[in-house]
Amino acid sequence: MKHLKTTILALLLFLSSCTQEYIPDGKMPEILAEIYIVDRYIIADYTLALKADTSRIYESVISEHGYSTGQFIKTFERHLTRPSKLKQLYEKALDLVIEEQELVKRMIESKQRKDIFANSLRKVSSDTNRLIFPDCRNRAIRWLSRPNTNPGWKFTYNDSLNNLFQTPAGIGWWSSNLRKDIPRYYYIMKDYEKNSRTIPLSRKFSRTLEKRVAGAR
Repeated sequence: MKHLKTTILALLLFLSSCTQEYIPDGKMPEILAEIYIVDRYIIADYTLALKADTSRIYESVISEHGYSTGQFIKTFERHLTRPSKLKQLYEKALDLVIEEQELVKRMIESKQRKDIFANSLRKVSSDTNRLIFPDCRNRAIRWLSRPNTNPGWKFTYNDSLNNLFQTPAGIGWWSSNLRKDIPRYYYIMKDYEKNSRTIPLSRKFSRTLEKRVAGAR
């Protein structure tokens, strides 16, 4: 019985050592895809292509997955005798490459859109010398991006029905530019409305005024 346990243990160790000689099928497509991507990256840069030692680069890709170059070669040679299996590995690797390309493409497009918007916003918000923007869209962008900027309305449009002033939507603009003026204007108008009756003149002032008018005649 003891001899049987020893035999089984030795067999398991042998099988595990055999399986460790090869890279699992689930890992091979990932390694193949990364090797292809690294290879394309090097070819795209002429200076890197001159300096690159592909054997070392491929070795680093394989080692990052926890395997050696020897294991990769043995696994590849093993699959050469099984073309259908090798084809499946390459198809999975191709799917991974396409997925990575689509991801990179979306990232590039997103960055380009951000750069275009940032450049447009920078151009509009930096133009602080102009008092009025004829383009209503530019005025709106300026108010939203630079809420603390006072546009300085000194002119009005004659065709006001076609080109109306856009009210600044930024809360910061209202708080920084109108908060000081609105209460003062509000209370002045309120007091004026309360005391809008005619102010009577004093008798002394009336008599003096009448004498001056008579003398002027």
